[in-house]
Amino acid sequence: MEITEKEILEFLKEKKKPVFLKTIIKSLGLSKEDKKKIKKILKRLQRKKVVKYQKGRYLLADWLEDDVVQGKVEAHPSGYGFLIIGDDVEDLFIPPPEMKYLFDGDIVLAKPIKRKKKDEAKIVKILERVVKEVVGVYKKDKTGHYILLADMVIPHKIYISKKQVRKHKLEEGTYVVVEIKQYPAPRTRATGIVKEVLGKYKNTKTVAEIIARKYNLPMKHSEKAIKEAEKLPSAVRITKNRRDLTEQICFTIDPESARDHDDAVAIEKEGNLYRLFVHIADVSHYVKEGSAIDKEAFERGNTYYLPEMALHMLPERLASELCSLRPNEKKYCMTCEMLINQQGKVVEYDIYESVIISKAKLTYDEALRIILGDPALEKKYPDVVKPLRYMEELARI
Repeated sequence: MEITEKEILEFLKEKKKPVFLKTIIKSLGLSKEDKKKIKKILKRLQRKKVVKYQKGRYLLADWLEDDVVQGKVEAHPSGYGFLIIGDDVEDLFIPPPEMKYLFDGDIVLAKPIKRKKKDEAKIVKILERVVKEVVGVYKKDKTGHYILLADMVIPHKIYISKKQVRKHKLEEGTYVVVEIKQYPAPRTRATGIVKEVLGKYKNTKTVAEIIARKYNLPMKHSEKAIKEAEKLPSAVRITKNRRDLTEQICFTIDPESARDHDDAVAIEKEGNLYRLFVHIADVSHYVKEGSAIDKEAFERGNTYYLPEMALHMLPERLASELCSLRPNEKKYCMTCEMLINQQGKVVEYDIYESVIISKAKLTYDEALRIILGDPALEKKYPDVVKPLRYMEELARI
């Protein structure tokens, strides 16, 4: 049986007193198998400060008696916004006067106000500010010197001192990174300090900085993670649990603009069968569970590629050195070896740890030109000509 946050909240409101988890399960007609789901929903409601847990029992938070709710601010370019409360609760409208003091993504407490068309949110308290550093353009007028936030849903002004202007030699129209020190409030304007000057023109670097800060992307790794990465040994040893594939003709193929090379390929022909090898850089050899690098990689989820910069999931030493399959260097890999027949079916496969040496770093354009018979590239990469043509044969099956 599916259960929602709304149903649990309605049950707790009816009870008007703390209840045990088993009481919730029994009263809502749920099975013991639903216990994990209910606990997950209750934990989510606790994080939203909607439900409290005391002495083994659950109850509604005290402030719910005043109909206060927690939600996330979603700003609209027209100046208004919405308070997103949850999947099972209707959003509340935030009028422009309230939005003057809010940023997209802020976590707030609000009191619903009944209106004819759509209920509104009266902001009671701001629990968390998501925007801390942001890109903007320097301007000045009779109100003072300020940074007009670039590409924000609602273009707030962050005022800076004359001292900041002189220190950074700012001219009108200059793009900067500003750190917000004082957020806007009634009779209080937002203030900040300039952290970095990006330049007077909106170039690719400026756009990358805007995107990174707009979506709160992680700009740097922690000192602890960087130190862990620096301590990792660079020597690659062939041990009993790893297959030695260093003599194999394998190579990487990536876009011309690629900054990381984390997979390589190889192929052999055995009669009418193709033996295909896919090698993936073995990050797990270096990154141990629970380490600072592991925790940061989990939080980041992936590498973000922006104009003129990459925000790596792993520290630079791992991403661009130890786990980058650069030519003529021994590297630890996880290998998937597949035997494929003339119908394109995998008839057998094996996955194992290995050590490889990539023999070439190709672009897609170079790989295609070799397949088509470019004499200059065939001379430059003689060892990969036959494997690439085998790969073309396999791709056409």
